[in-house]
Amino acid sequence: MVAVSTVDGATVNLLHLAGNSGPLVLFLHANGFHINCYTLLAEHFAKHDHQCWGVEFRGQGSLPAPPGNLVDLYLSDLFAVVDALSLQGPLPDCPLHPKLYCSIQGYPHLC
Repeated sequence: MVAVSTVDGATVNLLHLAGNSGPLVLFLHANGFHINCYTLLAEHFAKHDHQCWGVEFRGQGSLPAPPGNLVDLYLSDLFAVVDALSLQGPLPDCPLHPKLYCSIQGYPHLC
């Protein structure tokens, strides 16, 4: 597990799920779940030469939930993770973050 500092000084957890080479797949989970729900899927991607990581957001897993709008915090936290991973290479444009391929279920207006 890698602790990633956010812009406001909080911490989110980045967990290596499977695979050590190839394109990176970053798993995010819905409220009420935990990132280990994706272990079997990550192992499948790893067999096809992908490295798989998962994000434990604030208020998920072992991390306390702060007051306020968690959706805004999740986006900010996600950007901190993307920066911490130092993603390189050509990725499709995303108006939210230049290094993030944007596929946010339920929020197509953000992409």
